[in-house]
Amino acid sequence: MTEAEWLACDDPRPLFFAFVGRYSRRKVLLFSVAGCAECQVRFTDERCWSALEVVERFADGLALPGEVDFAVTAADEARRSAYNTPEWSPGLRRMRRCSTEAACALLAAVGHANSRASFASAVDAVEFARQGVKGGKSAQARLLRDVFGNPFRPAPFPPSWLTSDVQALARGIYEERAFDRLSILADALQDTGCDNADILDHCRGSGPHVRGCWVVDLVLGKQ
Repeated sequence: MTEAEWLACDDPRPLFFAFVGRYSRRKVLLFSVAGCAECQVRFTDERCWSALEVVERFADGLALPGEVDFAVTAADEARRSAYNTPEWSPGLRRMRRCSTEAACALLAAVGHANSRASFASAVDAVEFARQGVKGGKSAQARLLRDVFGNPFRPAPFPPSWLTSDVQALARGIYEERAFDRLSILADALQDTGCDNADILDHCRGSGPHVRGCWVVDLVLGKQ
């Protein structure tokens, strides 16, 4: 895959598998959570939304003991309900089935000790989520670029850019999901001497931006 193909592709699968060996498990899980959430905006089953939240906390090492097991049971119940409620309209039934399958696959990604199996389940989750809503594929591709950045242009990040103001801004953006502050982060980085166009343009771009955003992770030293 060339850089031009990477930038133009609107399907997350080839983008993911082209560089899967470079991606940490945390990054994969956060991308998958974002990809599932993006495609489940109209989904109402709280058990599956809770599953996404649990996986996100797990990715950052914040899940409580037993929380994942509880989420697995709840998501499986939601999946059975989605398949055993014939009175729903065909469109709603399909969306709910895809959403519950996505939640179960994402939780399976957490449960796999083998990284290859974990990554495969995470990709399955994104695929199930995409099938449940129109236009999901291109939205997920944009999210993938936000999380993983451009593998053809790894951005340098010298210690001189990591001032206390920059780190505090990035920490607040991450913890509060305040991605509207990314333009402020760009200004703060520029004040430190940052002149990397990829970093500054990404912060000032329209997004989307989610937890795992490659610039915020660079500032916070997250892999």
